[in-house]
Amino acid sequence: MLILCSPSNPTGSVYPKKLLEEIAKTVAKHPSLLVLSDEIYEHIVYAPAAHTSFASLPGLWERTLTVNGFSKASAMTGWRLGYLAGPKHFVAACKKIQSQVFYDPLCSLQFAKI
Repeated sequence: MLILCSPSNPTGSVYPKKLLEEIAKTVAKHPSLLVLSDEIYEHIVYAPAAHTSFASLPGLWERTLTVNGFSKASAMTGWRLGYLAGPKHFVAACKKIQSQVFYDPLCSLQFAKI
């Protein structure tokens, strides 16, 4: 598994699209390589940088799990509400683990308007 964090904390660095495309070429050479792309800071990017989701690159959706959430961009860091996006079979496997490890979000969070 290759883990990417872009945009990154604490540096604020963002992988340019061109670099992500080069990484994608390397990933393509290794058919069993899965990518976990942590994109929780996608909405906290400052010009001239621009965020590109790794899963949006050609041929990468099928091999990428994207981790994101609402906490960082919505100033709700203590609420820890996030999500995973990816191909159905990978998400189904992750759901089995998640259901045994985590609990429901806070009651107040369930009624919050984002």
